[in-house]
Amino acid sequence: MSLDAFSRAVGAREGELGDASIGAAYFFLLLASFFTLRPLREEMGVAAGVENLPWLFMGTLGAMALVQPFFGALVTRTPRRAFIPIAYRAFGVMILGFYALFALAPEGGGVWAMRAFYVWTSVFNLFVVSVFWGFMADAFTSEQGRRLFPFIG
Repeated sequence: MSLDAFSRAVGAREGELGDASIGAAYFFLLLASFFTLRPLREEMGVAAGVENLPWLFMGTLGAMALVQPFFGALVTRTPRRAFIPIAYRAFGVMILGFYALFALAPEGGGVWAMRAFYVWTSVFNLFVVSVFWGFMADAFTSEQGRRLFPFIG
């Protein structure tokens, strides 16, 4: 398939295929990061006690309700070019913090760390996807979004 045929199949007009491809690669890597963490999250949720899974879901809801107002305030007060790197760096620091926490946890300990990681991973997934689509909505016009978002997604 030629590049022109691919552009037409995607719905990209002249000069849009590169940006749409970068957006698709960005989304792929974002989802890859979550699907890399997800088996760890599931294992930690089970290790923390299957009977506690409903409480972990409630913890996720509570964490989202607690963090969302701060996240929203930061988004509205910070320019996009500054906010996106801040958000992803903050998540990177948090994952390194969990690594250190698990490395330092005593043998057989760390049940609360596992539960926190389970909740954090769920919150991480929701926030990074919303940051991504917010960025895409800002990067493309509404008309471009209708044509290109199916390909990007």
